[in-house]
Amino acid sequence: MLELLGGLVPGLPESAARTIVDRAEGIPLYAVETVRMLLNDGRLQLTDGAYQPVGDLSTLAVPETLHALIAARLDGLDPAERSLLQDASVIGLSFAADALAAVSGLAVDDVDRRLRHLARRELIALDDDPRSPERGQYRFVQGLIKEVAYGTLAKRDRRARHLAAARHFEMLGDDELAGVLAQHYVEAYHAQPSGEEGAAVAAQARVALRGAAARASALASPAHALTYVELALEVTTDPADELGLRREAGGFAADSGKVEASIPHLERAIELATQLGDTVARRRAVGHLGNVLIEGHQDRAFQLLSDAMAEPDLTSDDEGYVEIAESLAKLNMRRSRFDEAVAIAEGALPAAEARGLTALAIGLLTTRAVSLSNIGRPIESVSSLSGVIALAERLNLHDPQLRAMINLGYALDPDDPELVYRISRDGAAKARQWGQRLGLRYLLGNAAQTAILVGDWDWALGEARDPIWDDAEPAERIWLGAVEVEILAARGEPVAELVAELERIAAGFDDPQYRGQTEYCSWMAMMASGRYAEVVERGKASLTWGGQGALDGAPPIVSRAALRLRDADAIREMLAVYAGARKGRQTTAYGAVMEGALAALERRRPEARAQYLEALRLFREMNTSWVVAYTGLDAIVADALEPAERQRVADEARALLERLGARPYLAQLAGALADASPAEVRPGGRPVPVSDQVRSA
Repeated sequence: MLELLGGLVPGLPESAARTIVDRAEGIPLYAVETVRMLLNDGRLQLTDGAYQPVGDLSTLAVPETLHALIAARLDGLDPAERSLLQDASVIGLSFAADALAAVSGLAVDDVDRRLRHLARRELIALDDDPRSPERGQYRFVQGLIKEVAYGTLAKRDRRARHLAAARHFEMLGDDELAGVLAQHYVEAYHAQPSGEEGAAVAAQARVALRGAAARASALASPAHALTYVELALEVTTDPADELGLRREAGGFAADSGKVEASIPHLERAIELATQLGDTVARRRAVGHLGNVLIEGHQDRAFQLLSDAMAEPDLTSDDEGYVEIAESLAKLNMRRSRFDEAVAIAEGALPAAEARGLTALAIGLLTTRAVSLSNIGRPIESVSSLSGVIALAERLNLHDPQLRAMINLGYALDPDDPELVYRISRDGAAKARQWGQRLGLRYLLGNAAQTAILVGDWDWALGEARDPIWDDAEPAERIWLGAVEVEILAARGEPVAELVAELERIAAGFDDPQYRGQTEYCSWMAMMASGRYAEVVERGKASLTWGGQGALDGAPPIVSRAALRLRDADAIREMLAVYAGARKGRQTTAYGAVMEGALAALERRRPEARAQYLEALRLFREMNTSWVVAYTGLDAIVADALEPAERQRVADEARALLERLGARPYLAQLAGALADASPAEVRPGGRPVPVSDQVRSA
């Protein structure tokens, strides 16, 4: 079929061709007529010798020629059989005999007999595959036949049949059919929405859809829950009902990773609450929207939440205060205003506990704890986050548990990246199980970044390319695309186009973590290709960037570039910046690498040797094999080791780099071994803050 379309319409994009092939379901005539319809309608246009789709081709109407052809086949049927086929089209592409009997009003035996005859006419087919979940059901042989049959029903008949189908599925009492039941009520409403009967059907549809959404949420499928709530919005006219649905939609959208899609729902919720004069609902919606806007739109979130907190009549005793305070504390943490975040969280915790707002209290505790890790209280931070995880797990609160796991990884990162890797992988597995895609974004991103450090590159690359991310949101593309850049660049693969794509995406956000992640991976690509001056230059241009974790990520890599440029001043300034980094074995080891590089450039060789050997000891202790490899390379570049030590370190680095497939670094190692002469000192630039690889949320 693809070859047929390629001959019929040379230059037709593959995506458009596959849409047409799927629609034609193996019938060449259907494909040809669909192409003719698209050309006649101007939805396929010839541009520079190739056909390009105009607009969205994901939904295609039945071409008039095919409609007439199929309608003629249906007109040739016995009226009773034609009516039965129309009834079946109401149920769906597949249908069971008992459901069709309920819609048609015929006896099941009579329905079975007529269906066998329609199957002989090759309009429907019986599914007799023992492995099929629909075994024993009938199916239209082509979706186009179903559409034409459905299209011949009058609107009043459509509504009556959809209601009959809904009553049938309702009587079965099967929770698994909640979505099917709800869909029939929606279709019944759309068939004839006006009048009192339309309003009554709309009310039934809302009840059914909310039930289906609750069922989907309980089954850890917020994406399906969102679909049902958005359908409920289509049959809702009362502002109060819409307000509740908008808040639900915003929550389900965020949970399913559709952060941008959640924003208009919550904006509408604020608008409706304001119109209704419902101050509490408005404050809660503001808090919810602020929490969502933190993901990439922080300036707007700050304005929204600050204005809400500044309302003259708002006190900690008021309903809605905790929601606003929880979001504002989190925003301050994400903007590196850690003392303010702690103060807001501690001020709101008593109100949250007094009102029994457990999930919000856990959120406040998490924000407080991760802020403590940035103001020199790591033990308190880690112990608090560990307790929060245990509490959330006991109370079966999924989202708060995942957020605490994300931030525990961040708090532990300066000291134990291997433990961060294990915690983040465990959290990512839970996020998948619970359908929490927003949490999965962070946990899998943190797991993949630490997987790079410990040398589990194939796992990290496989996760970054998982089909689940085929429809990735822009922020998700940054998180996982950065992993691809680091690994592919280290393996000598081209990454320029991917880096450019990530930089374009990151430019649309004001979250330092987003921009910092893109910057960091581009620097790693430059290091792999020997573009050391660009690393230092890009670093100097990034001096105005803020954001948490800045001190942890940038100075080591910029210092490595400065070592190769013989730029001692740059390393000195980086060391001054790094003095404020969070403390732990990993940051201690990176500090030793930087001190060793400076000592080597200043011809203090014994000190350089001691610093590099201590760094290598710590990195081996932490099992960060990738860092061991490139630190060994740095020590050889710096000519800081004795000959026997240099050989042992080179052999170790070579083995690790060969296992990882890091070809550019193997070449750099060979070059460093060939020329291990002492470095000369040259003045240089300034330090570069940029976001840490492991992120908080």
